[in-house]
Amino acid sequence: MKIMIRLLLFSIVVLVSTSCSDNGVGPIGPLDSAWTYPGLGNETITAIAIDPTNPDVVFAGSMSNFSAGTPGRLFKTTNAGASWDTLLTGVSDKYTAVLIDSKNPRTIYAAPWGLIKSQDGGKTWNEMSIPSESCTEFRGKLHS
Repeated sequence: MKIMIRLLLFSIVVLVSTSCSDNGVGPIGPLDSAWTYPGLGNETITAIAIDPTNPDVVFAGSMSNFSAGTPGRLFKTTNAGASWDTLLTGVSDKYTAVLIDSKNPRTIYAAPWGLIKSQDGGKTWNEMSIPSESCTEFRGKLHS
């Protein structure tokens, strides 16, 4: 029985890997022409949040590029990625989360090493104490 299950799993893996073009990465079909590259080319993006009331506003956190000597940074675009402003740099080596409050999109939370909060759309930031509830519960409250 174990051999049959292994053969079945192997067959599924082979079927999927041979039917996916380009290793299954990227758009297929009529969407190909709709995809554009939104900038931040030399950054490794580790966190992203899109404003629920205006999809042109996006926050993106990056991680350090040690070989280039650049620290993790927090960016914002107000024109769907045509240009990006650097909001914070040198605060951390990696941003693990960026969240926008669904009830007040001018309130943004970011997690570089702890938790920081902006109440003015990312212009100024203040350190917060870590909430007592788990991250999942905290995110749930932001998105409810």
